[in-house]
Formats: sequence, structure tokens, C-alpha cells
Amino acid sequence: MSIFKNIFIIIFFTFFNFKSFASETVNFVDLNYLFENSNLGKTILLNLNKSHSENIKSLKLKEKDLINEENKIKKTKNIITTKEFNSQVSMLKEKINSFNKEKETLSKNINEKKIEEFKNFFDKINPIIQEYMNKESIGLLIEKKNIFIGKSSHDITIDILNLINQKFK
Repeated sequence: MSIFKNIFIIIFFTFFNFKSFASETVNFVDLNYLFENSNLGKTILLNLNKSHSENIKSLKLKEKDLINEENKIKKTKNIITTKEFNSQVSMLKEKINSFNKEKETLSKNINEKKIEEFKNFFDKINPIIQEYMNKESIGLLIEKKNIFIGKSSHDITIDILNLINQKFK
């Protein structure tokens, strides 16, 4: 009789534990959508695009100057001595190398700034998401891009977006 009692207790607790796991809610959110459509994310994107545009504009002007200088050197090739020509070509190559280094540095800086801004964005929205999860008794939140298929009722992206926009007007 005690064996049946032990088996019953084991089955009862196993069922109770499975039921408690089943009560945990799993939802998903589209973080890219939040970033691109929230007021905070739009501001960050606007600033990043502005910086990027300014960098491109500056680089295009410098590139145009280098091309003009190269054309001038080509036009004077037959007029000046070989030594002068080689000297001018050498200086142009140095300017081109400097230009390429500057271009690489600007690209690296904009990528670092982008990473930093993404991190700041997610640091700011994380408490909002945590508070929503606690309020709605959500046990697990998964990024939408990692979901193969799921019920649309488990997508809380719009709810989170509204909360973010309320906090960061």
C-alpha cells in the first residue's frame, strides 16, 4: 500500500510542477520594429544619419579635390620635368593615403557610435519591458526574429512601442 501511496505522491507533484511551468507565459517582441518606430529610436536614427551624411559630404569634397589635383598633374606631365612630375605624383599618393585613412577612421567611428547608441537605446527600454513583463506575468520574452511561428496574440511589440513612446515623447 505504501508503494501506491509513494507513486501517487510522485505523480501528483510531477503534475503540479508541469502545471506551474505551463502557467508561465511566453511572448515575443520585434526589437528592430521598436527601434525604427519608437520616438526614441527615430531620434537616434536621425542623429546617426545626419552624422553619416555630413561625413559623406566632407569625403566627397575631398575626393573631388584629389581628382582635380590628379587631372592637373596629368595635364602638366609633358610640360614639367620628370623629377617634378614624380614629386607631384608622390605628394598626391600621400594625400590619397591620408584620405583613405580618414575615410576608414570615419567609418569606424560611425560604427562605434551606432553600437553605442543601440546599447543606450536598449538600456533605456529594458526597464519599461521588465515592468510590462511583471505587470502582465510574462515569464519569458523572445526576440521575434528567433521565432519560427507563433500566435500573433503573443506578439507584444505594439504594446511595448506604446509604452516607450509614452515615456520618451
